[in-house]
Amino acid sequence: MILGSFDGHHMYRTALPIITVLGFMSLVILYLAGVGYQSGNVELGQAFTVMRYCAYGGITTAGLVIFFMLWQRPEGIALFLLFLSALAGLTAFYLPYR
Repeated sequence: MILGSFDGHHMYRTALPIITVLGFMSLVILYLAGVGYQSGNVELGQAFTVMRYCAYGGITTAGLVIFFMLWQRPEGIALFLLFLSALAGLTAFYLPYR
């Protein structure tokens, strides 16, 4: 094979940090959009646009976490981090629309 061998463990090590960081990043950027607007650094339209994309990122994170849990069956601390990431993603989805 030209590209070399591919095993599931490599995908696990690559996808887990990306999926975990995405949920927390959505929540942090959502917070920064609000702080930026309140401090006057960001206009209202820009803040709402950032909030909308954070909501998209949050719900995407929740879906990816569910898919990853069904696909890889993580255990221990990895499962806990994925759960927290999904919770952060769902929070980032919920807050702009409440």
